[in-house]
This record gives sequence, structure tokens and C-alpha cells, in this order.
Amino acid sequence: MNLCNRWYSVISLASIILLTPILDAKSLELYVSNSGTSSVSLINGKDSVSNYASGISSPTGLAISSSNDLFVSSSLGTVSKVNSLGVVSTFIASGLSNPQGLAFNPTDSTLYIADYGAGKILKSDAQGNTSVIVSGMNQPRGLTFDNLGNLYVANSGNGSIARITTSGVVTTYATGFNNPYALAFDKTGNLFVTSYGSDSIFKVNTIGVTTLFNSSVSRPTGIAIDSLGKVFVASERNNSIYLVQSFSTSSVFAGGLNAPKFLVIPEPSTWILSSIATAGLFALARFRKSQKHLMKSLVLQRSW
Repeated sequence: MNLCNRWYSVISLASIILLTPILDAKSLELYVSNSGTSSVSLINGKDSVSNYASGISSPTGLAISSSNDLFVSSSLGTVSKVNSLGVVSTFIASGLSNPQGLAFNPTDSTLYIADYGAGKILKSDAQGNTSVIVSGMNQPRGLTFDNLGNLYVANSGNGSIARITTSGVVTTYATGFNNPYALAFDKTGNLFVTSYGSDSIFKVNTIGVTTLFNSSVSRPTGIAIDSLGKVFVASERNNSIYLVQSFSTSSVFAGGLNAPKFLVIPEPSTWILSSIATAGLFALARFRKSQKHLMKSLVLQRSW
């Protein structure tokens, strides 16, 4: 094995060794907006609930940026930003009418907002300046993006899911829901929909066929799916988060919330890449140190 191959092997091995515990520690990071207590909770595991941010009146939608800042909409017409230290600041102070769902476009990190009261979808730049991209929605609530940058909107007023393509074309993606609330994609491209009015969760597959996924959560609101495909759903009536596993199987994952609305789980890609980079730099530093000692040894041998 030559020196270059040894270097890559050391980095790869160090990356695996260092990355494994980090992945285990970050197995769950679930944020919940509590409209009843003007707060956001953080759930790190079963029944492991802590307060993450307070003082956000009537919080609704949640979204996490690529820099790990948490954005929170308020039904009173604002959007707040919570940085990684938990400091809350106002991001959008006016111009919204009962904003609900939030979502970041994965292709350009732009924040999108469902303006429920105005029936519009807006986008915001990094300074909080908004512009309307679509009007004529019917009480839009939940938002989510697919991997290609197409936006999906839960229209609670007419029981439909709209799709807005990257070129701005609006089409109906699925219908027949009773007050659809929140949306989430799994890794295989299935769209999950919480139907608040029918106490149900539906799955829309990649060719648009809708099936009932679960009907055991009372007044389901927010939904989030982790990297392992586990489906978490908020129950507004029971003030709990459920782990939903099949058609009729669900269990309480965390309780003690207060009128939970939306859920969000950070994308794992940012901290995975960060961990790999850290591991690689650590391995490179060790290699360079060893190389330095090797060269010193060779010089001494030649001098004799």
C-alpha cells in the first residue's frame, strides 16, 4: 500500500469511528410548536421533552434553515427566528395574515410561508422581505417540498393538496381530505397528510394514489418523518406526540404538550457532513504528525 492509499484509509477509518457515536446521539431531534403555551418544545427521545423557546405568541409553523436556525410562524401575523443558542428575534414583523406552515426550498434555501388568512403562498429573502408567489389558495396550512423543489400545499378549506412546480405552475395533486393540516415526504417519495377533520393520516404514493395510513390519532395536526422512516404525529386533542407505525398501530411517544401544532425534524445531511469533515481533518492532522516524525527519523538515519 502506498502512502496516498494509507492516507485515505486512515481518514475513512477515522470518519467511521468518530461518526458512529455522533449519529447515535443525534438519533432524534423533534421540535413542536405549542400554541397553548406560546412555546416550542424539543423532544430528544421517548418522553424526553424540554422547552426550547418561549415568548412566541400562538406559534404554528416550524422550519429549520441550513444554518440550523429555527423559524416559527405565529397566527398573530409574524415569523420569529430562534438561533442555535435559543435566542428569539423577530424575522418578519408584519404583512402576514395568520401564517401557518413554513418550509425551506431544498434547492435554494428560500423560506416559504402559507398565509392562511390571505389564501397566498409567499417566499422570504434572508432579510425577511416577502413576495407573493401564488394567490387563490383555499386556507393553506401545511407546506412541504419534494427533492426537486416542487412545493406542496395543504388547502384545508377545500380538502385538497396543491402542487406548485419550480416554474410556478399550480395543479391539484390529491383531493378528498377533511381539513388537511400538515404534510411530510418519506425517503421513497410518498406524501403523508394529516386529516384533522377525520382523525386520519393518509399516504399518497408516487403516482398519486391515496390510501388510509392510520386512523388512531385524535385531531392530528403536525407530522414529521425521521431518517429511519418513523412517522411522528401531533395530537391536538390529547396534547401528545404519537409514533404511528401502521394502519391501526400508534403509541404515545411524548406527552405533556399544550395544543401542539406543527412538527419539524432537522435534515441529517448538515451534521453528517460536518462530522465527516471533522473526522477527516482529525485523521489528516494525525497523518501529518506521523509523517513529520517519519521524515525526522529518516534524516537522522542518513546523518549516521
